[in-house]
Amino acid sequence: MSDTVELDYIEEDAGPGIAEIPSDLELRGTPGEEQGADAPAEALPGWEQETIEQFLRGTGAGLHMLAGKAERDWLMTEKDLERIGPPLTRIANRYEAVVKLSPMADPLLVAHGMALYGWRSALEAKRAQRDAEEAELAGPGYDHGATPTPDEPLDPADLVEQPNYFPEGDSRA
Repeated sequence: MSDTVELDYIEEDAGPGIAEIPSDLELRGTPGEEQGADAPAEALPGWEQETIEQFLRGTGAGLHMLAGKAERDWLMTEKDLERIGPPLTRIANRYEAVVKLSPMADPLLVAHGMALYGWRSALEAKRAQRDAEEAELAGPGYDHGATPTPDEPLDPADLVEQPNYFPEGDSRA
């Protein structure tokens, strides 16, 4: 018997689904559930909702870097994840080709994260270079006068007396 498991599908109006679980495999536990020492080494592959939500967050961040104009546009909110995450997880677990990718979830998330990290870093470096070039082209600018430093005492003759608009509540006395 080979080590690969072929999943059978049934066709219905709702689309393909896993008809039956092969007898020599067991379903993976729910997230956070501890697997016992006697759990089988091989488990039915499948996507976890948390993993799907991580992909959605990263995709939103990538779209924000690519096309974002506002401070937080294209970023996934928790409400977005609540609406999209569960059905997308169920959809991903219905198709054999996608289910077969599930053991690669962590390497895919690392590659996805590293790509976004590199992209963001390149954008920030380009932005810093552009800002430096703009500052160089702008020239020295206008100096509004010397500002006293904390080491220099202020000359009381230079201070302008402000009118007292609230004489009954004068706290200067």
